[in-house]
Amino acid sequence: MEPVDAEPASGDVEHAAAGLFARGEFAAALDALAPLLLRESSPSARTLNLAAVCALRLGRLPDAEALFTRAIAAYPEDADLHHNFGSLLWESGRCVEAEASYRRALALCPTSEDIH
Repeated sequence: MEPVDAEPASGDVEHAAAGLFARGEFAAALDALAPLLLRESSPSARTLNLAAVCALRLGRLPDAEALFTRAIAAYPEDADLHHNFGSLLWESGRCVEAEASYRRALALCPTSEDIH
């Protein structure tokens, strides 16, 4: 029997991408996450959030917005997604929408120091 090349587990890919992100290698992190975004019908909130923030840091605002929209549709109760989406909206000059996103994040997680 021939050995089967197994694809890395989602958690391993997320961990590797998070390491790349921490070193400021946003394009490499996004590239690492691409297979998860394409092959999984429902990538984790962490995968989607990390990919969206990478796209945001790379100045790819339409890609970041699409990823945040996808993530929030799948995980509407994730405060980090709403908070980070608010940052994208703020950077885009969409202040009213950003405020709504920040308020949603606070409502979901009122004790988060990151959101305040």
